Formats: sequence, C-alpha cells, structure tokens
Amino acid sequence: MSELPTVYIEREPLLNMILAAVEMYNRECLGYLFGYSSGKPTKSFVITSAVQLAAVVHRSSCGLHQSKRACKRLGGFIDKASRLFPYLADFHSHPHPKMWPGLFGLSEDDRKSMHDEDKFCVIIALSPRGKRLLEWAMRDEGTRLRGSLGHFDVHFTAHWVVRDEEGKPVKDEQGIQQTERLPLQVAKTTLRALNRANKKS
Repeated sequence: MSELPTVYIEREPLLNMILAAVEMYNRECLGYLFGYSSGKPTKSFVITSAVQLAAVVHRSSCGLHQSKRACKRLGGFIDKASRLFPYLADFHSHPHPKMWPGLFGLSEDDRKSMHDEDKFCVIIALSPRGKRLLEWAMRDEGTRLRGSLGHFDVHFTAHWVVRDEEGKPVKDEQGIQQTERLPLQVAKTTLRALNRANKKS
C-alpha cells in the first residue's frame, strides 16, 4: 500500500476556513481550496488559499445546494485560469458535530457526492466551546487538527477516495465510494499563535 499524501494548510487559508464556518454557524459553509501538489520526496498537497462560495441556494445544518449556474460558471473559470488559480479541493463545515457522533469525518451524503476526479476534501467540524479549552494540536495519529477559538471548538480533517491498484474508486455494497483520512500538517508557529489567542480570550 502506497504512503498517503500529507495535506499542508498554511495559516491564512486555515483562518479563512474557520471564519467561513463561524460566519455560517448553524448552516454549512462551502468553499474552494487552492495551492499546489508536490511529489518529492513523498506526494503532498499544500493549501495556500481558501475562498468561501456565496452562490448557495439552500443551506441547512446538514447539507447545502450550490447554484448550478454559478457552479458551471466557476468551473469554467477555474479550468481556464488553472495556472493562476490551481484548484486543489473543496471544504465545508459540519455544525454541531457533538450532536452527530462520527461526523468529524465525511457523512454518507458527502461520500456519495465525491467525484472520481476529486483529489480530497476538508471538513471543519464546529461546535459551541465546551467547559475545557482545547489546545490547538494534532490528534488521531496526525489526521485531525483540533482546538478552541472564541466560543467554538474546531476540528479539521481531510479525506479522499480509496482506490484499488488500478486507480479505480473502491465502493461498498451500496455503491458508495469508500474514503480515508489523510495526514494533516500545520506550521508550529501557527499552532503557537492560535494557542496564544486562546489564552487571551
């Protein structure tokens, strides 16, 4: 089995994803991630920017629907401007994950909606802050970043579709694509800055 690629999140896109999830709290947010991939020494994805999408026609606490017209328009633009805006993946939030055990990862609807060509996706699980302030740190063998900020507890995970030796998506008995978590990395300076912000809040 080949080594899983690591997803590196720079400070600005990390904060932009948190802000997007907080802004839309009680409803899901959706956005695009841009950056680049590297194959040396091992394959990795580096997220350099995150942009929240506004053209969503319906939002709820457990799903959303993007405007088809806007989706087509954006898709065409990204294809044409791929060198200037190298698209990596998308991100969305899961509000109230404590009410839905297991949703620090992909829901069944998420797995159904992932396309064969998707590289990966990032989930931001957001919930009201508990009694204990969570230190910003990596958990679950480096596949989950968690911490508290303001009035919220935040958990980041990245996922991609499991593929067989021929590169085809692996599906379960219901025909739903199987996914797995990818390792995450954030600069230690970013973690220190977030934890300093916690102490001041």
